[in-house]
Amino acid sequence: MTHRVKRQLIINLAANRLSLLKAERMSIAIDASLNFNKNAKVDNVIDLVIRSAQITMYHLDEHFKKQADYVIKPDIGDIHWSEFNRVDELVQNGEAAAEKARPEIKIQLKRKRGIFSRFLNQSA
Repeated sequence: MTHRVKRQLIINLAANRLSLLKAERMSIAIDASLNFNKNAKVDNVIDLVIRSAQITMYHLDEHFKKQADYVIKPDIGDIHWSEFNRVDELVQNGEAAAEKARPEIKIQLKRKRGIFSRFLNQSA
């Protein structure tokens, strides 16, 4: 059996639109954020501004992840966002995380399709 997947790049701000599609599709979020350090030291005003932006992004990410049916979190390790020379490592880690999640995603997709198809048949 072949599953067709519609590939889209969705920025965080558009993630809330996924809820409009949830009745018939499964939304899968990829959490490629670094681990959030709740005890980071703030030494000056610049650190404070950066830290406030990190806290905001953390809470936005948490909100958007709750809207997804399934969240895949690949191992980012210690890779900084500016280390473009390590992109192959990130892709491999993402592929590994997706493969690991595949069985659970298939189960949830069957469950979701079953629920939706039963709803359609009852309302007809």
